[in-house]
Amino acid sequence: MTKLFLKLITNIEKDQLKKNLISKIENKKIKQGNVARIKTFLQEIDPNTGEKKSNPSKIQTFEGIITKFHRAGINSTIKINRISKGVQIERIFLIYSPLIHSIEIL
Repeated sequence: MTKLFLKLITNIEKDQLKKNLISKIENKKIKQGNVARIKTFLQEIDPNTGEKKSNPSKIQTFEGIITKFHRAGINSTIKINRISKGVQIERIFLIYSPLIHSIEIL
């Protein structure tokens, strides 16, 4: 039963990639050493209830050098490294996350 479940998940992932995820960015353009700008939605939390608001309204930009790109279908990740005020900052982004607004390769 577990093998059948894993096969079903794999098929669903392939279908999702074909339908709407590839349009977000062309994977072939992503290479280590490239400079990328990633814009992400920020989810606000209501201070009274502690719940996330349904419509993210703010966008945060993170720009840096691609240090790692992990190709794993719908679970593909990209690691961006930048230095801000003398401090090295690394962030890992799920490429196909609904919180990613856009990815630009500069």
